[in-house]
Amino acid sequence: MSGSDDNSSGGGRDDTLPGDVRHSGLDDGANHDLFDDRGNHFEIDDRGNHFEIDDRGNDRFVGNDANEDFHGGMGDDDLFGNGGDDSLSGSRGRDTLDGGIGDDSMLGGRGADDLIGREGDDFLHGNRGDDILNGFGGGAGEVDTLQGGLGADIFVLADANGTFYGADDSFAIVLDFSGAEGDTIQLSGGAANYRLEFDFSNSSSGDTLLRRSDNNDLIAIFTDTTSIDLSLDAIFV
Repeated sequence: MSGSDDNSSGGGRDDTLPGDVRHSGLDDGANHDLFDDRGNHFEIDDRGNHFEIDDRGNDRFVGNDANEDFHGGMGDDDLFGNGGDDSLSGSRGRDTLDGGIGDDSMLGGRGADDLIGREGDDFLHGNRGDDILNGFGGGAGEVDTLQGGLGADIFVLADANGTFYGADDSFAIVLDFSGAEGDTIQLSGGAANYRLEFDFSNSSSGDTLLRRSDNNDLIAIFTDTTSIDLSLDAIFV
C-alpha cells in the first residue's frame, strides 16, 4: 500500500498488514480488518478492543457497539466509537474524536481538535491546542463534562437550530473556562436568550450557571469562575 491516506475495508477474514499498529482483545471469532501503512481506515467488529497506531499518516478508526479504546497517531486522525462506552484519544495533528452512543471519554492531543460526544454522559478533554468541544446528544438527563485544557477553546452549547441541553434535566459541566485564555461559548440567537447566575455553595471562588431566560432551564455550569460576560465570551449563531 502507498503512503497516501486510505479509506479501505477488508474481506470476510481477519486481515493484518505489517506495520506499527498494536491491538488486543481479538478473541471472539468475529471479523477484524486491519490496514496498516501511513494513512488507514480500521473497521472493527468484535466485543471490545484496544487499538493504537504509531505513524505519521491520517488514520481512521471506526468502532461498533463494543467498548473500544482507540489511540491515534501523529497525523490528522478520525476516531469514531459508535456504540459502547468508548475511550478515544488523539495525538499530534488535527484530530476528530466522535464518541457516538454511550458514555464516552475523549482526550485530544496537541493539535486543534474536534471532540463530539453525542448520546450519553460524555467526558471531553481538549488537552492542548484550540479545540472545539460539543458533547450534546439530546438524551434525557444527559450530563456532559467539558474540559478545554490549554488553548483558546470553543464550548458548543447551541447551534443555528437552537440551544442544547436544558430540557429533561440535561446540562453540561464546563471545568476550566477562561476568557483570558481566549475560550468562547457558542450560543444561539443573542445574549437576551440567556441569563447568568452565580453560585458559591460548592466553591469558594464560585460557579456560574447559564440558564435560558424564557423558562430558567439550566444549560451549563461553569465551575470555579464568576468571570463570564456573554457580551465578551460568547459567539452567537
